[in-house]
Amino acid sequence: MRQNIEVDALARVEGEGALYIRLKDGEINDIQVNIYEPPRFFEGFLQGRYYQEVPDITARICGICPVAYQMSSVQALEAALNITISPEVRALRRLLYCAEYIESHALHIYMLQAPDLLGHDSALSLAKVAPDVVRQALRLKKIGNSLLRVVGGRSVLPWITQTFRWTMSLSP
Repeated sequence: MRQNIEVDALARVEGEGALYIRLKDGEINDIQVNIYEPPRFFEGFLQGRYYQEVPDITARICGICPVAYQMSSVQALEAALNITISPEVRALRRLLYCAEYIESHALHIYMLQAPDLLGHDSALSLAKVAPDVVRQALRLKKIGNSLLRVVGGRSVLPWITQTFRWTMSLSP
């Protein structure tokens, strides 16, 4: 006996998501999880802007992972302008990225995903029965935010543009 399970819209995932499961004789025959980003058309916001503004604008594409968008735009600008960054700048950017990983993954796993997996409506209801888990999540987020603040100047929408501007001033 064949049975298909299709979930066209998954909640609490980065971007949009869908799930497809095909069962045959009670066994999973095929499973597909699709996470995709719909177009956001940020390119239109960038037309006619100064290149120095691009990282700050692209950072606003996502409130959870602004560094990823900043980094992509900075790397595209550096490629277009034929700029090579120093190993020290590369290391600082890697540290900034890692800080964002810590903060955003703690947010996603503990605050968005864990309540669903553990049968709770939200992290607040999870905190009522598992306060230590939520405290650990907040501690991890704080560590990530502290690193973002040290390397990027602030924890929300850190200033990768500072390293980009510094790179621009040192380039030939």
